[in-house]
Amino acid sequence: MPRNGSLSIRRRLSNNAILAARAVHKSRMVRRLFGGTHARRFPLVDRLYWLTYRFGSTPSAEAVTADFRDLQISGPAWDQTIVPAVVAGYYEEFELDLFSRIAAISHGIVDMGANIGIYSCVAAAIAPAGAQVLAFEPVPENLRFLHRNAAANGLSTRIHVEAVAVGDRVGELLLHLSDRQSGTHSAAAVGEPSSRGSITVPMVSLDEYLERRHDAPAPDLMKIDVEGYDGHALRGVRATLARHRPAVFVEFQPAQLAGCGFSTGEFLDLLTAHGPRLFLIDHLHRRLIPCDAESLSALMDADPSRRLYCTDLLAVTRPEHLAALSTWLPENAEQRDRR
Repeated sequence: MPRNGSLSIRRRLSNNAILAARAVHKSRMVRRLFGGTHARRFPLVDRLYWLTYRFGSTPSAEAVTADFRDLQISGPAWDQTIVPAVVAGYYEEFELDLFSRIAAISHGIVDMGANIGIYSCVAAAIAPAGAQVLAFEPVPENLRFLHRNAAANGLSTRIHVEAVAVGDRVGELLLHLSDRQSGTHSAAAVGEPSSRGSITVPMVSLDEYLERRHDAPAPDLMKIDVEGYDGHALRGVRATLARHRPAVFVEFQPAQLAGCGFSTGEFLDLLTAHGPRLFLIDHLHRRLIPCDAESLSALMDADPSRRLYCTDLLAVTRPEHLAALSTWLPENAEQRDRR
């Protein structure tokens, strides 16, 4: 059998095993057993997952490429979380469904912490003619894959890449590099020693950037995923939020915020300053849970598994964005369930 055929069979077997294990881990019984802790925190489980994934990949390859949401996405072969999820087809599937609905009616899209370009490419592929994506990513290896993925999908002219971090000031930022996942490089010191060390990268605030770049599109949609530095990024985008009221997808990890010297209270105050509807994104049940700054902690504490499956928030102000999300708005979901 040709080598490519053998690899294709191995990849299907590997993907099926990973998807089966994922389904078991998402089951109610296992969620209760582990109390919101990911099974991959156990070394043996993590090792078995990695060996299963590598069985379906080319062992000597530096990069892995997969078909994902009608795109060709490549990522570093050493990545143990994002790239396997892309290969298996389930990477942040619910959040990307939500994001795509708003991207489809957005002319200015900002991706802060663009990583290898998954959200940027999804947005650029679906946005209206003339739309522009601003992708901010400071890590050189991620930048190479971001440019590669934009080019592979014919989207280079629609994605403007800035090789900088985003925060609350113009300056520099020390990033600690993860050796487990390309998306967890962080300004907070990593929990375990990393063989990749740290780098100092240039940094801007989005308010300052947009004030200086008059040709940049007014943002309709923002995604912020900068591993704990999200609060600083929000602080640096206050004027833009007030002026343009974009929909905002943002990671919510209180421990990471604290690791970057930011309080959960200020983070939520910045996000809700202009009266948006705030939702907790429930990846497990594919639903939006309405919340506010006061109720969020209680919601997270009520179900320990939410610490694992509800780690992102969505703030929406504009009526057209709410209309785009109508399928998942709680009031519409309740009516649908009654029918």
